[in-house]
Amino acid sequence: MAMPASVDIWQLLQAAGAIATAIGVGVAAFQLWMQKTQQRTDFEDRLTEQYRDIMAQLPLEALLEDRELDADRWRRALHTFYRYFDLTNEQIFLFRHDRISPDTWKNWKEGILQNLRRKAFRDAWSEIAAAMPDSFDELRTLVPPQPRTDALGRPKSQLGFVPHETLNNQAIGGDRMRTDDQ
Repeated sequence: MAMPASVDIWQLLQAAGAIATAIGVGVAAFQLWMQKTQQRTDFEDRLTEQYRDIMAQLPLEALLEDRELDADRWRRALHTFYRYFDLTNEQIFLFRHDRISPDTWKNWKEGILQNLRRKAFRDAWSEIAAAMPDSFDELRTLVPPQPRTDALGRPKSQLGFVPHETLNNQAIGGDRMRTDDQ
């Protein structure tokens, strides 16, 4: 027995509706994915802009591999270094919480490691990390700070302080090392 033509059309319309719904759901999912990707890119771009603003405020010598800033320029740049370490700490945190893409993180991580190989950055990181031992946990995990020392291996500080654990553990000529306030 043959089916009436009206049933065939009704079934075709139902099938076409189901297909259209499935395509609509797929398009909507794709648009949501694209929107999320664009929002992440915009967010990453804002952080990159902050990085560029910070770097533009540093003296050129700080950006060169083995240049040491004179004490006055170094002290003036220290707040900018602080801002850099704060931004870097935030970038690491954001990556660990899936707020930035793996490709962006790979690029940023390479830059962080490259910057912290530069003498001025290493020195600033050592100073700030010693002055703020309970801060920058994410950055400390990636790049543990190294204490600054002079040519004889004694603690060196351009801020006029020596980390307290160094004072307690190091003796020079039988006496505790003197600080500015002794």
